[in-house]
Amino acid sequence: MSSKTISIKRHNHRIHPCDLKQKDDLLNFLIAQNSSKSILIVTANDPEIIKNILDDKSVVVTSDAELAKSAELKGELLISYDLPDAAISYMLRLSRAMTHAIILLDEIQHQQVYSIERLLERTILQEYIYGFKPEAVLAAEREKQSRYDRKTSRDAAEKNADKPAHQHSEKGDRNHDNKPNRDDKRPPRKAYDSKSKDSEKSRYMGKDENGKPIFSGKSGERNHRYDGTPKSDAEKRAPRKFGVKSLKES
Repeated sequence: MSSKTISIKRHNHRIHPCDLKQKDDLLNFLIAQNSSKSILIVTANDPEIIKNILDDKSVVVTSDAELAKSAELKGELLISYDLPDAAISYMLRLSRAMTHAIILLDEIQHQQVYSIERLLERTILQEYIYGFKPEAVLAAEREKQSRYDRKTSRDAAEKNADKPAHQHSEKGDRNHDNKPNRDDKRPPRKAYDSKSKDSEKSRYMGKDENGKPIFSGKSGERNHRYDGTPKSDAEKRAPRKFGVKSLKES
């Protein structure tokens, strides 16, 4: 049978790898997940063995020999419980699938897959079902994660080794008793002879001839902004300006 006669699209054709001991549970799981479809299960061995392990007894189960004799046996979903020795027998199965086809692949039937893919002239997509992933795959994933964790820890240790060591302490836990003592041989401090802040506060001195108040801190008698020289009478009488901005002509 030529691959050109197969109507199943590649994205509707799947292999679900699993361990042999999980195959029966995976079969019942897939039947429950696709209960709205007409399902045809095909095996290379005695179909009665498969019927006995099914939860849904209404599902049709047949063998490759019976399938070859009956052209009416078809299903929307074809489930291959196992694979035939001859790849051409699988092509007959695939021709009876109306929309989807699934292969339950255990660890001892990988060689049959390669023969089928050569005859199909395309690969078949493989997809793990959660909870049914083969133990060999899980072990490989754990080993890969372990190597990654070891590498991450090693890289972090090498990075920290290049940094200078610091002694960290929480805030408030500092021991002030460990402070070094001052050198008693230092010369004594010089006496602070400047005026106290209280003496520098401005005091009200009265009013000038224009009635303005006079304070001791800032008498206004000198040009402190420029050169510190005493102000002339004209400068003293000049009105002060506070942030006056010129208005633009409209």
